[in-house]
Amino acid sequence: MNQEPLDLALRASHVLTMNASGRCLTPGFVGIRDGRIVSVEPYKQGMEAAWNPKRFLALDRHIVFPGLINAHTHLGMGFFRGIEDDLPLETWLKERVFPLEAALVTEELVYSASLLGMVQMLLSGTTTFVDMYYFEEAAARAAERLGVRAFLGPGVLDMPTPGVPDAETGLRRLEAFIESYSGHPRITPILAPHAPYTCSDRTLKALRALKERFGLRATIHVQETSGELQESLRRFGKTPLERLESLGFLDSNVLCAHMVWLGAGDREVLERARPGVAHCPNSNLKLGSGVCNVAELRDMGLLVGIGTDSVASNDSLDMVREMKTAALLQKALHADPSRMGAKETLGLATSEAAKALGMGDQLGSIEAFKRADLVAAEINTVRDFPCHDPYAHLVYTLTGSHVSTVILAGEVAVFDGRLVNDPTEEALDTWQETASRVGRELERLKKG
Repeated sequence: MNQEPLDLALRASHVLTMNASGRCLTPGFVGIRDGRIVSVEPYKQGMEAAWNPKRFLALDRHIVFPGLINAHTHLGMGFFRGIEDDLPLETWLKERVFPLEAALVTEELVYSASLLGMVQMLLSGTTTFVDMYYFEEAAARAAERLGVRAFLGPGVLDMPTPGVPDAETGLRRLEAFIESYSGHPRITPILAPHAPYTCSDRTLKALRALKERFGLRATIHVQETSGELQESLRRFGKTPLERLESLGFLDSNVLCAHMVWLGAGDREVLERARPGVAHCPNSNLKLGSGVCNVAELRDMGLLVGIGTDSVASNDSLDMVREMKTAALLQKALHADPSRMGAKETLGLATSEAAKALGMGDQLGSIEAFKRADLVAAEINTVRDFPCHDPYAHLVYTLTGSHVSTVILAGEVAVFDGRLVNDPTEEALDTWQETASRVGRELERLKKG
């Protein structure tokens, strides 16, 4: 062979391609050049010499799979992990989260929290994420620092939020954010109205206009609780989904987070509009919101991704752990162990999520010409031996702590379980001081 030398190549015990054929290579070889995958094939002795890569990774006793996509989170809430657990969503949000945000959230805090969250996601195999929060310029700076792929949406609400006194100001800042990051190689601006219950018709129409003008995708919390559904019916005579459709906002470029509760006419709305869905199983369980019927939504032909939500409502950004919960919930909900098999579940966190974000031709599978975002998780250690089925092993046995190697755009970002470009030491003092401030403010809120 006289191929042009590769920048990076790897051999692994199993390569889960997640391509259309669902091929698993045992063992497998992946070659990378200029940040793109150029070769995916069964490994044969001597391939590394034939391709002559600048760097070769021998990932024996590893499963390699596409970089995971976290379809819904709020990284700026990173210092709110574990605040006032075991409360209903409405109480938790209005009496704890909103007051804490009003008192503490600044651009500096969002940068620190976002950096912390991205470190935690990278170490557990997430290479792309969808984020909705305030001061997303700070989240963008953190993403640039670590090189991750980010879909960032400055949250818009019809109420004062950190740094934004009203929706009109929020819309102006959103437009400036869109223009600043348009065409960025790894940061994609999106629209992020918080929810139908926090956004007026006027605001949603203005966001629809921006969506059409810039050709953007959007993400929004929809029908997370039964209370939200009933309140919308009382106020508007429509479910949130029906209202969004009537305003011209809902279509296939919208990613609806949660979607736990559906009204009588919502299935028809979904069949017409065909939005994507971001399923957040652990957050929904912890807040007692209910269980999204993912299997039913997918039977309707909707694209579904998996998200962690924030660490405030989940306590973890580990997408490997999230996959197991997602799979088990559908089996229990339908009393059918064949629902949401391991390979199918991995698809929700990779190839299907990429399609829901309009990136199916670039991300989500290990195929020639796609961006080289890959993850390797160690197997056959004492704690998880043996591995008979790599899909089942990844989804049901492993956690993010098994991730040893992460490749972002062809560059090794995590090696031997450690970040190559590690900001931890320089940021640790700031993280500790901020966490202490959050704790003090929380105690003040509790005392009234």
